[in-house]
Amino acid sequence: MASQNGIHLAHSTPNTEVLPKTISKAPAEDPSVSSTRPRQVHLSRDQILNATERCLMQVGYDGTTIRRLAAELGCAVGSVYRYFKDKRELLYAVTQRPFEQVVQMAQSGRSMTQCEKIYTRLARRSPQMYRLMFWLASVNSPKGNEEDLPQVMQRIVTAWEAALGDRQAAAARWSAVHGRVMLWQENLPDQLLPDQTKPSHQESVLAELRPLPGTNAADPMRATHHETAAITAERQEGSEDVCLL
Repeated sequence: MASQNGIHLAHSTPNTEVLPKTISKAPAEDPSVSSTRPRQVHLSRDQILNATERCLMQVGYDGTTIRRLAAELGCAVGSVYRYFKDKRELLYAVTQRPFEQVVQMAQSGRSMTQCEKIYTRLARRSPQMYRLMFWLASVNSPKGNEEDLPQVMQRIVTAWEAALGDRQAAAARWSAVHGRVMLWQENLPDQLLPDQTKPSHQESVLAELRPLPGTNAADPMRATHHETAAITAERQEGSEDVCLL
């Protein structure tokens, strides 16, 4: 059979009329090849976030890539980019997601004590993800402002402001809870942060306990000595809620 420009032409058969020019059928795909190609599947945002969280826990920030996630989900990388513009935006969403529970509790009228208890439990359950969330907040800031808090934290403060009727009081309340969490995490490794950006614990605590935008900068907004003294008791009481990586 002759070939011209990739089109196969049928030979004339002796003693018969010449067959018309035809395009041969495409060869059947090799099953072993087609099974390895990314599938165009429709994934929900939560499915992508769940897979990202698993990957982040297993291989850390540097090992978590869009291609790795696509391979795990069995989809094309475009399926991930449909929801998130890049890796940082995806990880930012993953690290903030657990604290949506605190926002919902505060907005539904649950007590501050209940909200603080759940907040602390969530932060202790994934301490490295908690720190990563604040690092991503600083690098994702449009102005590169390191004082910017994660969006979910700002929403928690706003919900507490509605309950307390005072922005400064709500911000100070959040700062006290966050300060206790960070002091508890003092000796934990930053396994999930990018290798080249891991700060000392002192630097991370000082950076993260700055005032919220729109509040009085003269207010240190830190945990008091009394609150700091309660750390030892809280470590023992909450030890069963901790999941070390």
